[in-house]
Amino acid sequence: MHKIVIAIGFINLMFSVVEFFRPDLWESFWRAWSCHRLFRFHGALLIIIAAVLVAAMPVPRMQWFIWIAIFFLSLVGVAILTNPERTAKSIIEFYLSRSENEIHQFTYMDAGLRVTISLCLIFSVIE
Repeated sequence: MHKIVIAIGFINLMFSVVEFFRPDLWESFWRAWSCHRLFRFHGALLIIIAAVLVAAMPVPRMQWFIWIAIFFLSLVGVAILTNPERTAKSIIEFYLSRSENEIHQFTYMDAGLRVTISLCLIFSVIE
């Protein structure tokens, strides 16, 4: 189960690298994905990842941070599952109401958060 946590961490780390180096690509991805009819499954995937992290509760190092990530993943996953249209509308409105500089800053902050979560996941299970 710890290998799955490490895999989730590395996949998330790869996404954050794309975010850092190509924020425009990442922004266009989110615009397109949030309008896709399968966007609802994004919420289900977040809940499944949270369940895997609960099942593979890592060693006590950084455990508090993992619990915060699990809570956040579950909360966002449920919000997407219950009302994907509203979530998609919020994402699109965010991109339309902000300047390009603000959107890039947000994307970099999101990438930084992803890096932090990824490293915590990876290092929490390495013994």
